[in-house]
Amino acid sequence: MSAFALVASAQMSAQENADTLSASDFQIQEVEVTAKRVQQTTLSNTVVRNEELNRENTGQNLPYLLSTTPGLQVTSDDGLGVGYTYFRVRGTDHTRINMTINDVPLNDGESQTVFWVNMTDMSSSLSSIDIQRGVGTSTNGSASFGASLNMRTDEPSVVSRHLSEDKSSFMLSFNGGMYNTFREMASAHVVLPGRWVANARFSKVNSDGFLYHSNSDLLSYYGDFGWYGTKTQVVGRIFGGNEKTAITRPPTASTAPIDGITLPIRSTGTCTPSRTRNWQ
Repeated sequence: MSAFALVASAQMSAQENADTLSASDFQIQEVEVTAKRVQQTTLSNTVVRNEELNRENTGQNLPYLLSTTPGLQVTSDDGLGVGYTYFRVRGTDHTRINMTINDVPLNDGESQTVFWVNMTDMSSSLSSIDIQRGVGTSTNGSASFGASLNMRTDEPSVVSRHLSEDKSSFMLSFNGGMYNTFREMASAHVVLPGRWVANARFSKVNSDGFLYHSNSDLLSYYGDFGWYGTKTQVVGRIFGGNEKTAITRPPTASTAPIDGITLPIRSTGTCTPSRTRNWQ
């Protein structure tokens, strides 16, 4: 009996030793995610560069310059894409599309849309646009439902090349087309000593529009000034615009018949001025 108790005691002592756990602390390095754009090829995304945007830029707003993107449909009030302009991605309207510029939210807080008419010729100041169709990643809140539109005004590789070349540039551009549509643009890129860089642009767009009483008188500006180090950037940006557009109204019946026939006519359009300014 004593031998059996000795064996049982040895087994219980071995089990207690096997179940003993000791806690240890390990210091690990922090993991920081700095990516701003998706790099996966499985997602339906398209990157449009500055050269593609301005290849046929005649004063139309940004959605019309992206009209060749798969799954993107555009409409406008004036029929030319100069005044109020809208777009959909895979049938989803712009209120469900997450739009950012330099990772800063651009959607209006009330209507959840972007009024491109207040940002005419913004493509002249963009270096690239990343379009993700469908539910995708987002730098602004939760993932977007319809699509994500990420615009950038500068690319690190382009800025580094300009700093290495120490080269400033100036540009004057003029375009004209049907229905008295004209676009004038002046821009400057200045490289200063000490790795300082300044950019400025001013654009003016006018059009009578394709539809009656859909004329547009638009202007916009963009400017930035910053210091670009090897690993650090300090940049201040400002952009905005002013628009004055007429509103197309549905036809109304004339009160003065001509030869006994009442002809439908269009009422006069009214002007709606608006201004916007953005800081980053």
